[in-house]
Amino acid sequence: NTNTTDKDKQRVSGRHVWIQAATVLIQSGANWNPQLRLTTDKSTQLHLLFAAFPPAPSDSATYCQLIHSAFKYGLSPCSTEDNNKHNALYVLCDRMRCVSTEACPDATKIMKIVIKSCHSSNFNNIGSSDRQGRTIFDMTDGQGIEFSCFSQCKSIIIENLNTKHDNSSSGGGGGYRDITNNITNNITNNSTSNSDNLLNKSVTGYGSSFRRTHT
Repeated sequence: NTNTTDKDKQRVSGRHVWIQAATVLIQSGANWNPQLRLTTDKSTQLHLLFAAFPPAPSDSATYCQLIHSAFKYGLSPCSTEDNNKHNALYVLCDRMRCVSTEACPDATKIMKIVIKSCHSSNFNNIGSSDRQGRTIFDMTDGQGIEFSCFSQCKSIIIENLNTKHDNSSSGGGGGYRDITNNITNNITNNSTSNSDNLLNKSVTGYGSSFRRTHT
């Protein structure tokens, strides 16, 4: 379908421009602002960065550098939620579930950077639910996606939850055990009852627009 191909090219081009523009701003001395929120939905700059996933393969290294830079200035993937109670990690996972592993070979690398940051922020919020009661572990691959980046990365998230519990067990880490058990149960039950209640809206940043969609 020619129209679909054109739209896909426009999305890739838009993400490329956004990533390059953000890079130029950071390299020119601009700082990330953890307090900044969009007036429309209270998204943070990190929400916007993760909504730009996946980067073009040629932009992957730059994308990872931007994530590192955002974390350095105090933006957190787990602690701050938008109006839909989606933290930035939720936004990233929602994008990842709609992207095949072939389209983003560095998905696991990106997720490892993000999850590592969660250890120093609100780790408990990894499995937090949105206004529809959904967590990232209720997500399934997008329509037409055989094996998504999210399916590939889900084990990384669970492994890190277990690691966090092991490191905290001597200091009352039972909460992490509960989180891990709940996640395992969700995966086992393959909860899909709210699979259509996903964020589908436009967000704007650095002069470019992106749409978080599931197809």
